[in-house]
Amino acid sequence: MSEQRGRSSSILLRLGPVFLKSAGCMTDSVPSRSPDLPSKPVSPRSRVLPWLAFGYLLCLVSAAWGFAAGKLGVFPHDLIMEIRAFAKGSALEKNTSLVDKLVNDLQIEPRRLFRNYPESALHDTSDLQIPKRNPRRSAARMWLNPDVEHGFRALFGAMDFEDGLWGGLLIDPDGKVRHRWVLSTDHLPGNRAPDERKLLYGLALLPDGSVIFNQQEFCGGVVRVDADSRPIWVLEGSYHHTVGLDEDAATFWTFSGSQEGEDQIMVNASAETGEILREIHRAEIERANPDLQIFDLQNPPDNVTPHDPLHGNDIEPLPAALAEQFPSFRPGDLLVSYRTLNLVFVLDPQSLKIKWWRIGCWDRQHDADWEPDGSVTVFSNNAAGIRAFSDIVRIRPDTMQFERVLRGDSYEFFSKVNGRHQLTPFGTRIITSSSQGWVFEVDAHGQPVFSFVNVYAPEDSQALHMAEAYHVPLEFFTPAFRSRYLQ
Repeated sequence: MSEQRGRSSSILLRLGPVFLKSAGCMTDSVPSRSPDLPSKPVSPRSRVLPWLAFGYLLCLVSAAWGFAAGKLGVFPHDLIMEIRAFAKGSALEKNTSLVDKLVNDLQIEPRRLFRNYPESALHDTSDLQIPKRNPRRSAARMWLNPDVEHGFRALFGAMDFEDGLWGGLLIDPDGKVRHRWVLSTDHLPGNRAPDERKLLYGLALLPDGSVIFNQQEFCGGVVRVDADSRPIWVLEGSYHHTVGLDEDAATFWTFSGSQEGEDQIMVNASAETGEILREIHRAEIERANPDLQIFDLQNPPDNVTPHDPLHGNDIEPLPAALAEQFPSFRPGDLLVSYRTLNLVFVLDPQSLKIKWWRIGCWDRQHDADWEPDGSVTVFSNNAAGIRAFSDIVRIRPDTMQFERVLRGDSYEFFSKVNGRHQLTPFGTRIITSSSQGWVFEVDAHGQPVFSFVNVYAPEDSQALHMAEAYHVPLEFFTPAFRSRYLQ
């Protein structure tokens, strides 16, 4: 980069005299003045004109360089983008000052990850001591309904351990922490930011206790770690949002490229090795569905590509065990979410035909799931709507009828971005409210059975970001994992 700046300076030094000469401001030599002739005074205009010409030239070169930096990515493009990213932050950081961002990025305190929780989330909770908890944070708070059956809950987010910022806890039916994971991508060759600048979003827990995860585009790839948080494989590259396992946990789907880009590349990879098996580009889907216009709703009339036109954030394969409940679809069909368009659709990954789609029953949604009763449920963030709370929406693909099965205003539940939900084997629904640092669970009648608040500073009602939650029976885990960690 220093050579590039040196070449640019050399060019300016060579071009400056040539330009001034052509403008009549310089000559090749200075003629001798006859001693008999009176000296001619130099006018102020003659003194200023060369500098104006040189300044004009400098402006032209600067404009050309700026254009090249923006279009070709030459210096100082990366520096400007880094400064912009630092100042802007994520959508969750609108109330974070520049001082807060600086304190965060110097790894003093994770202020970019502070979330405000409702006081009602703490109802009946007690302290949960987190193993190897960083002394700068408070104990988390948790409540278990004593009147219902409980399994094992795996909770993932910014746990702020002494040995890592991101990770997970495994909590047993008695409310005791039995295991923990430390998740980081700081070691990846393509990593471009410290863990304090990332979000853990896109994660899958496997029966052997291993975890597949990514931390969005900056992290350098998708990683699988074993139950002791040691890397098994790394899929290097730029990936974001989702790790959608198939029924046998043999492969998973994720998105490649920029989440704000025009091409949302769907990638299918081996869960065993991390090897890419297939890619599907948006353009391929459009060509396979020429009569369906659902991907360009955000494009202005002059066809200028808008910022963040699609924002793919979830891919869920249809399990064979549920296929009978969805007669219009086949096992392996993909349930896909495009947040910007408020769009959820079902894609045949073989023919690339779109079999079903729906827009507008949800707002800036995340996490679309197949359910055993033949419905699809969606985490509706309501980030751009008129309601200041989030919902879980259920829709029946065969009738298009939809309903809100969980209304956020009943729980003070509002996650403007991110967020997950799972229908558990216990008939309950566990919900991750990322923007509130809160995980809660309700039964089929909407009654709370569990609450976990990742409290950081209780005096300010501040928690740390939460990413994902599972509630599984003991049998979910392999005998080897159970004998080693759960005996």
